[in-house]
Amino acid sequence: LPPAASLPPPPPMVVDQAQFDEPPRVLEPGPGAAIDSPLMQFNEIIEGPRPSLVPAGSAPEPLPPKGSEQGVLSVDEAQWQFELSRPGKLVQIGWMVSGEVVVGNHRGCGVVVPEVQAFPGQSFVTLDYFRLNIRGKKGRIELLHDGDCRMISNSMEVNTTDTLDGVRLEIVRRDRNLEPDFDITLDLRLDPALPDPRARMLTVDVSDRLTAALFTTGLPLRRGRRIRLGSLEVTATFDGEQLVLSDYLTSYRLAGGGFRPCFVRDGDKPYRTLPEDGAPVVLRVGDTLIASPCAFRFEPA
Repeated sequence: LPPAASLPPPPPMVVDQAQFDEPPRVLEPGPGAAIDSPLMQFNEIIEGPRPSLVPAGSAPEPLPPKGSEQGVLSVDEAQWQFELSRPGKLVQIGWMVSGEVVVGNHRGCGVVVPEVQAFPGQSFVTLDYFRLNIRGKKGRIELLHDGDCRMISNSMEVNTTDTLDGVRLEIVRRDRNLEPDFDITLDLRLDPALPDPRARMLTVDVSDRLTAALFTTGLPLRRGRRIRLGSLEVTATFDGEQLVLSDYLTSYRLAGGGFRPCFVRDGDKPYRTLPEDGAPVVLRVGDTLIASPCAFRFEPA
């Protein structure tokens, strides 16, 4: 073979510039076709067989990491300002409780009351506050931790009570100096509209903005956001008037068959189960969603 230096130079590459000048094309599926491409996401739910497609840049906000199942749940103090200022809001108003339930600040509890994270890297101790045993009109409540919580019955602080009506549970939240900052107030209410006849609603007083900040998920306008609602993982899309929940079937359906106890209520109408085919659920102002055991109310700004 002749040496490389004696080989003739390769012919110049000819590029058809026209192929780069043509704008990209998007192929829309026919009626009823499924969209499973990772490059496309639904931007909004509309009536009719054909969804509207948007590029990946408008994909729903991703779900934050779930973290340790036993870890303390906390809300960043800086983040709650952002959540409260978004156009739409899903506010957790309480929990549907029955049987034995522990109230604490970590994910190992049936009822989780988050801490306030005042600075990055702040650490918390896992705490159990109360143990509830609810059987409809009967039950018992025990105080499990003395110092950061208290139970008020008949205007007196008690450690245990078999009287559920009129009981108030208070949990202290502290500032960055570990001084008491504000109290979170919980009340047990007998609600005949609940789908479980043995359950009561453990409500949280969100009239105080500091408390509401811990239990509010903000929603952007006309863009989906992937969020957790109790036992559900959903894509929530707010169009300025109503909220559409979609893509929840995987977390709604149980591995062994059946479905998790999740319900929706239109205004004052009776609760109904979520659709078993995963069809989108529409919430309007004042509507309620129960995703076992958490209860949420849709509130626009």
